Amino acid sequence: MEVNMRNYVISFILLIVVISCTTMRQPEILKFEADRMEVKPNETVTLIWNVANADNVEITGLGSNLPASGSISITMSETSTFTLRATKGKDLVAEKNIKVLVKSEPKPESKPKGKPVEEKKNTTQSKYVKGLINPESVKPESNLYLNIHLIDSKDYPKKVKVYCTVVDDHGNQIVNLAPPYNYAYVDNWKGITEIIAGKEYKVEKFDVEEVRYNDAPPYSVLFVLDYSGSMAQDISFLENAYYLGIKYLKPGKDDFSVVQFDHRIENPILGSMNYGDANRILSLSDLGGATAFYDASIIGMEQIANSKKEKVAILFTDGMDNSSFYDVNDLVYIARKNDIKVFVIGFNRPFCGFYPYVLGALAEMTGGKAYFPSLVAELPDIFAEIFQVINLRYVLSFEAIKSKEPMHTLQIALDFPYGNKTLVAKKNHYVEPLKIDEQQAHKKLIVAFFESGKSELDKPSKENLKKVADYFKKNPNKKIGLVGHSDTRGSDALNMTLSKRRAKAVYDMLVKLGVDRKQIIQVEGKGKKEPIYPNETEEYQFRENLRVELIFL
Repeated sequence: MEVNMRNYVISFILLIVVISCTTMRQPEILKFEADRMEVKPNETVTLIWNVANADNVEITGLGSNLPASGSISITMSETSTFTLRATKGKDLVAEKNIKVLVKSEPKPESKPKGKPVEEKKNTTQSKYVKGLINPESVKPESNLYLNIHLIDSKDYPKKVKVYCTVVDDHGNQIVNLAPPYNYAYVDNWKGITEIIAGKEYKVEKFDVEEVRYNDAPPYSVLFVLDYSGSMAQDISFLENAYYLGIKYLKPGKDDFSVVQFDHRIENPILGSMNYGDANRILSLSDLGGATAFYDASIIGMEQIANSKKEKVAILFTDGMDNSSFYDVNDLVYIARKNDIKVFVIGFNRPFCGFYPYVLGALAEMTGGKAYFPSLVAELPDIFAEIFQVINLRYVLSFEAIKSKEPMHTLQIALDFPYGNKTLVAKKNHYVEPLKIDEQQAHKKLIVAFFESGKSELDKPSKENLKKVADYFKKNPNKKIGLVGHSDTRGSDALNMTLSKRRAKAVYDMLVKLGVDRKQIIQVEGKGKKEPIYPNETEEYQFRENLRVELIFL
């Protein structure tokens, strides 16, 4: 009986345990989530939960004894982790975590309202850039000009760059009008308009920046300098301008090359960063002949073509080319191909066959700028402007309209922040260059000079004819004529004889050097009928009249 009772009690206890185990189920978190897992500061997040089989529900930081299901909204100030804890009795627990990120927007960089420059005021009237001032210093009565100096379209149409300046009528360049030095006037740059075939297209999106001396890129600068005979009285102005340009080079950054020319070409300095090398240029007495401007410019550009720096060519001549095998269109091609920024300076000297149209077109087709000073004495001011502009400027960049039209006209506008003035500038740029017509029926090259009363070739002329011969041996289909000339001194008969002998001397030398006789169609003398300078007064004028010209037929 006792045994049965004991068994009964044990069975009863086991039954109680089984019943207890089946009724004390584990608490279960059916749902715990946030409506957003990432917010900005002070934005609201709603937590939502649903729990089963729990005696107590709590969320850290938000309270306990929460209902088994519910929601709550929280204003977030920082990234937080929320833990939901559900308990059953003392030992049964379920937990789940949620992390809500609070991401602050980056604080906008403080953009300067202005970083003025140290001013260098010019107080006299000037058509060239000379001084440097801030916009606040502009006098109300001043005339202001927005000038486009260069257009860089090598990345057309994806990006075109317009290099410009703002100046007053004293030549003071006005800076501190654009980022990154001044953001206050960004909206004053009113935009860019492209004019294509007479139709205007407003550029909606563009960037403007101000480049200052310390930001300016390193340059490879090419000086191409005319040392023909007509420069005899004015060579000091050219050399002063050249040495001034050397002073403007940025030490340790810029290098320079020099090509000097008459009808011959000398390249005394190539890619030097030793500014003391500037003194290695030749004197006028070493040259002093005719003008091979195109050949000299192309040879110089080919010398700097592989530079990794930005390339600038400053080309000066005081007369039209009369000794180059290349022409102006070849020069345009080389400049564009090698992304060379061109500044061309032409001085219009009487009787030098000067064509402003050709030099102006050369600058325009390459996106550069042409200068036509009335006095050679202006050269130092021009060189100074060029170096100031390439190192201190505004640059407007934009994606251009893609068009088959070769010429686009760009118009930019600026509302000057003082004095209620709107400044406008226009400049053409060429997607594809147009052919420049030099208006010559037959191209003439001066290939030799002679002493007065003589028809023998001197050593410099013989050396030059070697280059001429090399060209025609490489181009056997070219046909030419040779025409001898004299100055206006002496009798007609004597001068005619001398001019014929001079032409024959050149003919004989070219044949001796290997040129096929069949290429030389005519050999004749003109005497004093066709002088370059009809009224010689200077020695170089007499010398340049004593010549033999090669004519392409």
